[in-house]
Amino acid sequence: MYRATREIYEAFQDAGLNCIVKELDHSSILIAGMTGRATSFEVFFISKDNDNDVSLRVPDLVHYDPMLTTPLLHAVNKLNCKYRYAKFTIDEEEQTVSIAFDVPLNAQNTGPIALELLARASRAVEDAYPVLIQYAGEE
Repeated sequence: MYRATREIYEAFQDAGLNCIVKELDHSSILIAGMTGRATSFEVFFISKDNDNDVSLRVPDLVHYDPMLTTPLLHAVNKLNCKYRYAKFTIDEEEQTVSIAFDVPLNAQNTGPIALELLARASRAVEDAYPVLIQYAGEE
C-alpha cells in the first residue's frame, strides 16, 4: 500500500468513516461510499507512488441519455467554471459524468487534507447533482 493511501486510510478510521482499499499492480485505491441529501456516490482516492501524489475521483455520478449530450455539456462547463479545483468530465463512451480532483499532498498532512477534500467533494456533489440530473434524462 502506498504511503498516502495508508495515511488516508488511518485518517478515515480515526474519523469513524468506512472505507476499503484495493491494491492494483500500479496503484492503491481507497474507496468510500457516501450518502448525501441528493444522491449516494463513491469517492476514490488513487495513489500511484510513494510521493503523495493523490487523485480524488467521484466516478459515474450521473448516467445520461446520449441524445442530451449537448445540453449536459453546457451544464458541465458551467460547473467547471464554478469549482476551481474540481473538474467535471463527460465520458461519451460510458455515458457518464464524473468529478476529478488532483492534489499534491504534503507528507505531514495527507490524512487531514484527504478529509477536507472528501468534504469538498461531497459539497460539490450535493450542489452539482440536481443540475446534472435535470440535463441527463435520468430521473
